[in-house]
Amino acid sequence: AVNAGKIYPGVKIGSYPAGGVTPGEAEQTLQAALDLVRTRGLLFAWQDRTVAVPAVVTSATDLDLSYEVISYDIPATLALAANFGRTGSWLNIWTERLRALSGQANLEPIYDWRQDKVVDVLRANLSPYEQAGNDAALVLQNNILTIVPEKSGRVFDYVSALAEADKQLTGLLFTPIILRLKDQPPQVTARELQKILPLAQAWLTTPGDII
Repeated sequence: AVNAGKIYPGVKIGSYPAGGVTPGEAEQTLQAALDLVRTRGLLFAWQDRTVAVPAVVTSATDLDLSYEVISYDIPATLALAANFGRTGSWLNIWTERLRALSGQANLEPIYDWRQDKVVDVLRANLSPYEQAGNDAALVLQNNILTIVPEKSGRVFDYVSALAEADKQLTGLLFTPIILRLKDQPPQVTARELQKILPLAQAWLTTPGDII
């Protein structure tokens, strides 16, 4: 057969065509695509500042403290591609082959990444650019309650940044991810506290009479 030992024509892994080549040849393409993220990490940009989140965090003093932030399972990914259009029921085989021939066989590489560690690195480098907010609060002074008003904050939109990073990790195409600040509204406002201020003050004055 013409395609024996090769990935079925039309199959893509991430953004890279893998159909019509052997798994070994497809592996070379994947490894080359991953060299970029392995060597420089994921790049995040804010104005003129760029932060690189490495694929592997290493400890200079204790190798046991090293850990992977981003890891791809290349053998499993290649097996997924090699089996596409070749395993399962007759209906499944031809459904997948038709998808491949119509350009709809875009397979996602199998990978894992620690989003919490990515955010940790970003916050360690970019927290000075954020403005912390605060909730409104009741303050007691000389047995009198007053309200300290709330203040909105400005923080980086890490949810959107992680979504873009996941898109790049899936597509195997890596470019600097632009970070954006967003408003962080308070959870408790002075208006809300104003509603309970009389009751709270009355309880301080005559606690036994308040139910």
